[in-house]
Amino acid sequence: MAVTLPDPVRAKLADLQREIKQVLPPESASWTQPGNMHLTLRFLGKVASSRIPELSEKLSRALAGFGDLDLVCEGSGCFPDLHAPRVIWAGVHGAEERLLQLHRRVDEAVAGFAQQPAEAAFVGHITLARFKSIPRSTAEQTARFVEAAAARRFGGWRVPTVSLIHSQRSPAGTSYAERLSANLT
Repeated sequence: MAVTLPDPVRAKLADLQREIKQVLPPESASWTQPGNMHLTLRFLGKVASSRIPELSEKLSRALAGFGDLDLVCEGSGCFPDLHAPRVIWAGVHGAEERLLQLHRRVDEAVAGFAQQPAEAAFVGHITLARFKSIPRSTAEQTARFVEAAAARRFGGWRVPTVSLIHSQRSPAGTSYAERLSANLT
């Protein structure tokens, strides 16, 4: 389950990726294509097509009356940390814990459809890159860049819906397609 991004935010994140790529060795990471960038609220794994109507109904009930959500994408970081980065990300947050409240509602609604339990702590983020393996010098370059970009703002937007996004992996990379959406109002 995910929140899609508006094009201006995607464009600024793509600019950030280009800057990072200039600092890092070529082929050091797998980069998220700007068109595939989204905020994951809950990873489900495989959901049978026959269960999509049930998922849609549960999600719609859980989100009814939540109201539009204003989000901001700003800052950057690494998972698990700057010293041993595996993922480079841009942060996403909402006012007054509303993003966390949305995450909880989505998680409760879709828990019976997920192949694995939810992560212990939700951190709103957009994945920009994943490292396959990272030498110490590349980790240090990454840390310096991410720290320098920590205060950057990539934009804000209003979120009226949450989407089920299906990922399809292939030798050419991962592609994403929306399978359903649920309104927050």
